Amino acid sequence: MTPMFRTVVDAWIATETLDAQTVYGRLQPLVRLLQDVHPAFHRWIEHSRSNGTIPYSDEERFVQMLASHAEQDGQEFPDDPDAGGAGANLTTAMTAREWKTPGRASIEYYPWAGRLTMTIFRPIEAFSAEGATSVVRQCVAALSTAMVADHVATDVVCPLPTGKGYDTYYANHRLFPHRRWLGWMGFVPHLVPKKFIPEAASMEVVKGKGTMIVALDEPFDLRNPEHLRRVHQVELRMANAGLLDITDPTLLE
Repeated sequence: MTPMFRTVVDAWIATETLDAQTVYGRLQPLVRLLQDVHPAFHRWIEHSRSNGTIPYSDEERFVQMLASHAEQDGQEFPDDPDAGGAGANLTTAMTAREWKTPGRASIEYYPWAGRLTMTIFRPIEAFSAEGATSVVRQCVAALSTAMVADHVATDVVCPLPTGKGYDTYYANHRLFPHRRWLGWMGFVPHLVPKKFIPEAASMEVVKGKGTMIVALDEPFDLRNPEHLRRVHQVELRMANAGLLDITDPTLLE
């Protein structure tokens, strides 16, 4: 099995300019669900620009920090109408040294850009192959449950065969360059019967939200041709069912 440098759960959300208190509140249900996934996700902090680490659990200080950052951005980019909007960069790394600890997780929430991502560093080393699949699956379920997402996909970053450099599913191997993608697993805001995507390893309903689609029930190995074939089959079925929106129509010309 090829080592996995990191996995990135990528969510498309509504594009909004939010204040600091609203950003904090939007993240609350996600943080609570992630804390139930694994002890590695119990403590979340943000490294502020001037006052060290601020725990997410300290709501007053955390909201003040987000508001301060948003104000700074608004002053630095006065011509950008979204620059004063708040966002958050949570991590489980309490120190710079912990940044490279297997299992370290980060959440980047940028509502003005319509994106939220969750990154897990070296998940197989942290949780084992079977454990990593379960942890990532639960994270995708948590994100799909807690947030209002238009689409969720999961990328993986693996070392090149030469041992020098990395490639990713999204950048180097995805089936459609002009559409959204799924990767290892993800979510769509529709109820999708399993018979529509028989190649998927599993599919489950996210109550009141849509369907979680898991292409592979083991860690996605970019060096495994069968893994790439299976993910491509799942994405082809999704495209045929209208579940992968076109993102760049110029590539159809």
